[in-house]
Amino acid sequence: MGDFGTSADHDAPARRGGEFMERELRYRTLFEGVSEGFAMVEALRDANGRPVDYVVLEANPALHRILGQEKPLVGRRQSEIMSASPPALLQSLMQACETALKGHPLHFEYHHPGGTRWFDIHLSQVGPDRLAQLVVDITERKRAEARQSEMFDELNHRVKNNLAVVSAMLAMQSRVARTPEVRDHLARAVDRIHTIADVHASLYRSGRKDEVDFSTYLHDLCGRLGESVVDKARVRLTVEAEPSVLSLDKAVALGVVVNELITNAAKHAYATPAVGTISVKLAREGAGLRLHVEDSGPGLPEKPNPAGLGMRLVRSLVQQLGATLEIDCKGGAAFTVRLPNTGAAEPAPDSQARLL
Repeated sequence: MGDFGTSADHDAPARRGGEFMERELRYRTLFEGVSEGFAMVEALRDANGRPVDYVVLEANPALHRILGQEKPLVGRRQSEIMSASPPALLQSLMQACETALKGHPLHFEYHHPGGTRWFDIHLSQVGPDRLAQLVVDITERKRAEARQSEMFDELNHRVKNNLAVVSAMLAMQSRVARTPEVRDHLARAVDRIHTIADVHASLYRSGRKDEVDFSTYLHDLCGRLGESVVDKARVRLTVEAEPSVLSLDKAVALGVVVNELITNAAKHAYATPAVGTISVKLAREGAGLRLHVEDSGPGLPEKPNPAGLGMRLVRSLVQQLGATLEIDCKGGAAFTVRLPNTGAAEPAPDSQARLL
């Protein structure tokens, strides 16, 4: 008698069919029930083989809800579905789809002009001419980020205003001080407070979270010092700064360093009636920055004043920055601060408290 196989062999196709149906049911349940929008689209190409549009092959209920589409999306072109969108937006989406169709998955944020909701759209290739599109509603995240940004702006604004109040109080105290030495110390403290307040004002104006456009800030700082510290009739203050961005703490520390070096040069290198130039240069150096402040005065004394707060403050801040300080006294005084990496360790948290 021939071997017609076991009963298990006869049941295998049915079992595989049952497993397939079970997987299909799980997929369909997931497809229909997820809150993220999903679509499978296929490229439509022109005579030259270039994709010019995409037709929807599959779309889940969440995508209909997200796009506010009551008509079925399957079988419709992407350009038709987005006909109410600005042409530039549709063009950007087409370009993104073409990039993803080359095997480069990508995602981008989408906010319909005039709408209230934000979406994160993910594109990935699933076949020679097919793309999977996943649309995630990120409106609540965007609202939280906006609230956080508003609170951050308000905090920086209040810090700036509080520093202005402290500065005004010290300035008033300076005017009634009985000795020139006390008046000088108070005036220096006012300049340091202004330097810190300027950083917070820069953050408030730029809308950045915790980074400062340091080149712009440096020009503003030197402009203020040129009005308040330097006698423009005798001393010229020049600034050259390459574009750079620093964290808040680094900007504060490096700004105070610049404040001290310029103030020292104006006071000691060009005492009345001396004339000359103070030059400030900021340049990128690898992954870091190089700050150079130079004057053409008589140079530093052989025995610096041990009680001098300015240079002690400069050395302390340079150390906190993880930077190096080079001093050259040939034909004037030149100070070079090298910050090896703008992403290096931040200054100590209480560093601002020691700047005054």
